[in-house]
Amino acid sequence: MDSNTVFKYQEVLKRGRPRHDPLDPFSIRHPAMPLSRRAKIFSPFDALKGFSEAVAAKQEEYEPRRELLDEEKQDLDQKISALKSSNSENLTMVQIEYYVPCTDPAHDAYGKLGQYRVLTGAFMGADMIRRTITVDNQIISAEDISDIVILPQAAPSVVSY
Repeated sequence: MDSNTVFKYQEVLKRGRPRHDPLDPFSIRHPAMPLSRRAKIFSPFDALKGFSEAVAAKQEEYEPRRELLDEEKQDLDQKISALKSSNSENLTMVQIEYYVPCTDPAHDAYGKLGQYRVLTGAFMGADMIRRTITVDNQIISAEDISDIVILPQAAPSVVSY
């Protein structure tokens, strides 16, 4: 910038903020903005509301459902039977891998692909009529389960006084 421009802006700075008489026609036509509204001018604005969430949802990876072999199905049935007949006084901890289909209708995987999730928790019961298993109050269909791992029980701690 040349020195003439710098000098011009220094003059503007020295003048300060313009002041108008409250009864001046300019002040009547353009009243001062309250501070509560003025703060909204500088608030962040998201022009594409929800866009970043939609992009993140599209980046989730989905895979096709794996078909279990007959031996794997029998192994799962044995584990479920063992869990069902186990002592109900002590909660049995299990780790279940199960399939969840894609529920986002805007995603290409909708109706075709899904995700495998792992749930670790207390086995609460099995309903052989509905073919469901309950782990930590979450009901999972037996057809969606791909693996069950029965976790070892922690030894009870002995407290002496």
